[in-house]
Amino acid sequence: MALTSRSFIRATVIGVASFIAFGIARPAWAQDDLPPKTTIMGGYTYLIDRSWDAKLPYGLVAALAQRLNETGSVVFEVNGQRGKWNKTRFNIDRWSFLGGFKLQSTGGGEALMPFIQVMAGLSRQAGDVGIQNGLLLQAGGGIDLRFKERFALRAFGDYRFLREAGEHWN
Repeated sequence: MALTSRSFIRATVIGVASFIAFGIARPAWAQDDLPPKTTIMGGYTYLIDRSWDAKLPYGLVAALAQRLNETGSVVFEVNGQRGKWNKTRFNIDRWSFLGGFKLQSTGGGEALMPFIQVMAGLSRQAGDVGIQNGLLLQAGGGIDLRFKERFALRAFGDYRFLREAGEHWN
């Protein structure tokens, strides 16, 4: 079953609404245990670039989030990936500059804090294959496993919709 743009947007809206409905209500004793006001994240990314039908295995991501209330945050993310086009020597570089909104359950004082986020921004393809700019919509989610007061381990996945040179890929 293929996921179309319309069904993807519908699923995202339903997911965000469900998260708001179930993620905001918390007992009073858990409201003191909020995540930090500002968070910084860095890590590794792996991207399957459907515009080139190529895998870009070398990637880094950095994100900055500013919490607005108990569950909502504004997020800014920069990521870059690199890989070879098929089995040639041509490099593909893909950069993304995104901003958006994140909803995160604080877990009621627990170490597991699930989140979902929706971001939009610009994509830039570069490297030996040429330069191309595009618009990007990215939705995803994951979980933070807090193991110290100021540190957590994050596992996440994202789904991208890219519009570039009059065509689109997801």
